[in-house]
Amino acid sequence: MRWLGMKAVAGALCLAVGLLSLGEEKGNDGLVFHFDFKDSAGKKELTDKTGNVKCISKNRDFVIQQDALRLASCAEIYIPSENLPEIKDELTISAWILKKSTPEYAPILFKGTHPGPIQFLFTLSWRYPGFCYKLPNQYYRWNGISINGLGGSSSRYDDEKLMIPGAQYVESSGYWKNLTAVFNRGKVELYIDGKLVAKRISEKSESLQPDKSPIWIGAEKVADEKENYMSADMLLNDLRMYKRALSPGEVKSLYETEEGRYPKGSQIPKGETHINALPVCRDYIKAVMKGYDPEFNEKLKMTEEYEKHLPSNTYGGRNIETSVKLANGRTYLAVDGKIKYPVLFLPSTYDFTTNKYIFREMALGIKDFSAAGIELFSMSVFPDYYCIDENKYDWQKLDDLFKKALEANPAALILVEYFLITPPWFEKKYPDEMEKCYFGKSLRVIPRVGPLGSEKWLEISKKILRDVVSHIEASDYAGHVIGYNPCGGQSGEWYWPGSVYGGFTGYSKGTRESFRKWLRGKYNNNNELLKKAWNDSSVTFNSAEVPPPEARMANDNGMLFLDPVKYCRIFDIQEFKNDMTVLNMEEAAKTIKESCSGKKLVFEFSGYVMSMNSHKMYNAGLRKIDKLFSSSYIDSIACLLEYGQRRGGESGLNVNPFNGTAALRGKMIWQEDDLRTHFHTKMESGRTSSLEETITVIKRGFGYSITRNIGFWWRLFDNTWFHQEDIMETVAEIKKAADKSMSTDESSVSEVAFIFDEKSPFYLTYAPNSTFLTGQCWGAYQEAARMGAPFDVYLMSDIKDKNMPDYKLYVFLNAYYVDEATRKAIDEKVKKNSAVSVWCYAPGYISEKGFDIDGMEKLTGMKFDIEKVEKTLTLQITDTSSAISKYVSSANAYKFGPIFYCRGDEMKVIGTANGKTALTVKEFKDWRSVYSLMPLTKGLLMGLCDYAGVHVYSRSFDVLSANRSHIMLHTSTAGEKTILLPKPSNVSEIITGERLGDKIDKIVEKLPAQATRIYEIKE
Repeated sequence: MRWLGMKAVAGALCLAVGLLSLGEEKGNDGLVFHFDFKDSAGKKELTDKTGNVKCISKNRDFVIQQDALRLASCAEIYIPSENLPEIKDELTISAWILKKSTPEYAPILFKGTHPGPIQFLFTLSWRYPGFCYKLPNQYYRWNGISINGLGGSSSRYDDEKLMIPGAQYVESSGYWKNLTAVFNRGKVELYIDGKLVAKRISEKSESLQPDKSPIWIGAEKVADEKENYMSADMLLNDLRMYKRALSPGEVKSLYETEEGRYPKGSQIPKGETHINALPVCRDYIKAVMKGYDPEFNEKLKMTEEYEKHLPSNTYGGRNIETSVKLANGRTYLAVDGKIKYPVLFLPSTYDFTTNKYIFREMALGIKDFSAAGIELFSMSVFPDYYCIDENKYDWQKLDDLFKKALEANPAALILVEYFLITPPWFEKKYPDEMEKCYFGKSLRVIPRVGPLGSEKWLEISKKILRDVVSHIEASDYAGHVIGYNPCGGQSGEWYWPGSVYGGFTGYSKGTRESFRKWLRGKYNNNNELLKKAWNDSSVTFNSAEVPPPEARMANDNGMLFLDPVKYCRIFDIQEFKNDMTVLNMEEAAKTIKESCSGKKLVFEFSGYVMSMNSHKMYNAGLRKIDKLFSSSYIDSIACLLEYGQRRGGESGLNVNPFNGTAALRGKMIWQEDDLRTHFHTKMESGRTSSLEETITVIKRGFGYSITRNIGFWWRLFDNTWFHQEDIMETVAEIKKAADKSMSTDESSVSEVAFIFDEKSPFYLTYAPNSTFLTGQCWGAYQEAARMGAPFDVYLMSDIKDKNMPDYKLYVFLNAYYVDEATRKAIDEKVKKNSAVSVWCYAPGYISEKGFDIDGMEKLTGMKFDIEKVEKTLTLQITDTSSAISKYVSSANAYKFGPIFYCRGDEMKVIGTANGKTALTVKEFKDWRSVYSLMPLTKGLLMGLCDYAGVHVYSRSFDVLSANRSHIMLHTSTAGEKTILLPKPSNVSEIITGERLGDKIDKIVEKLPAQATRIYEIKE
């Protein structure tokens, strides 16, 4: 039944009178368009009320709900630019909207393409409207009123001083709201329901930059991408644009004339929450996505055959013992001593977009993967589902989850992924324990996230874990359970609450008390030691506070290093947070091991430390990993792919790179391929754009698993993302190839070792935008994937392990802090066999004594000068005859400080920066030393491989990984690709079965871009 009844008729009369009143002020003067969508169902084109402007739906006819335009993923709805006037100096946009979900980001109108040019963006992120634009040649920054964060409670204005005190924002979805943006030569005003909520006045006059692009409704676009970059999920109507700036009175009058058309109060359906104010809309994506079956209406052929012959329950009525086992040069999962290739499927049990459990879809996803031969699965368990109060459980709900999974595959082996989130009863009983986080100047409580600084939460979470593991191990399905993965902190990956979104966290009462206890331990319960360390005569253990965000952002005139004496309390809060993370992780693992008598594996998410300088990593509490790799309670460490480099043609590396450390310490790394396939409804998180790209990315993930000695699993946030014949056929082929590989030698053939130090990042300042620091470690890791040779990655502490293999090339990424014991271990390891050691940026600059430039000479054998200034530098190659510089074509400019230069006559200078030595070699009797001030590139790394005598397989700078029996090549460009083999071999491609030749010394294939080939090589 339509709500546009008698009330709407009255509203229409008010609208007419109001517009007449508006006309009496300035007339409809400047109205460019006014779209009313209520009668546009079944149409793909609509002419506005002026009769001059058209709106077009590209993919299908307009979806109309509640007499308004429904916007959703893949809705490509636009206003062509042909009949639009040139708008530069003044503009007003007004629209009525109703959001589906409160946290979501919702573009309203967008003109341009990312990264630029962009004439304007009018949007709503969580509660806050924004209007911003980009000026010519300034595509790196927004002007106007812009929002930091794409939805969620972390969203905030870049400049919070622009907010009007006492203003009411869009507090919840499900309410009709009128949003208006007014632009006048750089002055921006934002209104909600006719009331001013934010205002910005530019220092000088600014103009919007007209272009020929259309105006997109409910979407943003990226250059060279056909689909939407961002899509709104909401209702929209009465969309207006004026080519002049309406006055505050006109904005209020317009709101009052239209408000009668829209019902007051919440429109959220009964039984739903603010996450589901509108039903899910898949109408647009179904129109454009071939084979998309979001309801599992069509059964796959292989699944249909699988259901005819379900496997028997071989694990019921008994228990099993699982372990990590070394065989044929790599680690495998072992069940009662029998090895299995570590490939696993993790379906969604819970839909975060609707806040509902989805057992039907979970079971259907399991059937698809079972049909492809997968026998290992993981089940996500949330305590708020069955833990109804402290020490009170509804075990039947938990048992039903496993029952559903085992009905889909009676022979399934299951990893229990247990999310340590706070149940509602905990948040009510212990509100002071819930973590608080600063986003800008706003201090917010972070709900449904385990507070890692709270001793009370640690106590209760251990009790819940002990109870749930004990229950499962006593159940009739215990024999199907291979292990447990406790997922604490934010995102289940042990981030401190709020840090995922860049907040400064740690301001709860519970954390303060834990911090004070930690300080007592560090300073031997001696207040005088604390006062001296903090340089504060008034501080005591009873008064010490977590430093405020502005203190934690301290730096010395742009310098990248923090003095541990001057900034002791900053070091203390960082150390404390990381210690608390490790404590929570180890205690969770220990609790599980004790509760299953040590017979099941324990997994934990970790390994994010390489991305050491990003905003969230600085506050995440994830910088200590060494102890986790050595823990007797933790068997496997899982981590996901980097979101920024997971598309076809990109590197697709695991965020946790430490395969060498894992092998040395008997652990197994698991790579989570949480892929957003082309069936995902949003262009985010590396979503693929086609079936072909989806398949090649899936193959690349397996290629890394087989060549880098890591397990891997597919996590689907929507169980239909793989529900397609070709995709599941690929999964089936991968499973066959994986099983076959268990009989071949999968040992490492890497001749290059990258070394990362986890202590050094603690001495770095807060530098969220430092491309230099990113390039030094994370960037070098990414570039290494393209240097043409396989490599292993270790923690610095591994250098002391006598079992660490010898390598031809050692790359010390961030050996800034080196104590005397570590320096001696490095000397023993690298100063032999004519090995090459590469030292990056500030090797040995910090020791137990503090900052010491002489320590750099002790470590590298080279003398250094330091400039304590911040400069923008570029590497200039001066010796083009060197093997090291042969493949260096260009270099990026970086701004950083302090700056270190080599000096001395014994060196071979290869490159300079600002006219001083920045890339150099010094050769000794038994070893060779290379220093690089600037971040390492793929060309430089390939040259270093040649200089060190490392076998280079490929010189096309595509992504390559290899071990003794397999080589994976993932192409970034099209063309003829050559892989030089270490020795003549028989070669075949393992997915297609194609035979490429016998006793050949090289592989030559003409390949398209984004191709993945995995070769088996046999001597």
